[in-house]
Amino acid sequence: MVLALLVFLWRTYKMVKDAFSSFEQLYTDVAVLESAYGKMQSDNQSLKKETGELPELVNRMRRAHNELEGNQEMLSDQVDGLHYGVVMLGG
Repeated sequence: MVLALLVFLWRTYKMVKDAFSSFEQLYTDVAVLESAYGKMQSDNQSLKKETGELPELVNRMRRAHNELEGNQEMLSDQVDGLHYGVVMLGG
C-alpha cells in the first residue's frame, strides 16, 4: 500500500515537473509573441499615419503641376509674341 502511494506520488511529481517545464516554455513564447505584437502594432500605427499624409501630398503635387502648366502656357504665349515681333521686323 505504501509502495503504491510512493509510486503514485512519484508519477504525480514527474507529471507536475513536466507540466512546469512546459509552462516555462509557454511563458517564454508568450513573452516573445507579445513583444513582436507590440512592434507590429507600432509599425501599423506609423503606417496609418504615413498613409493619412499621402492624400495631402498628392494634392500638393497636383497644385504644383497645375501651376507649372500655367507657367508653361504663359511662356509659350510670350515666345509666340516674340516670334511674331521678330517676323514683323522682317526677320
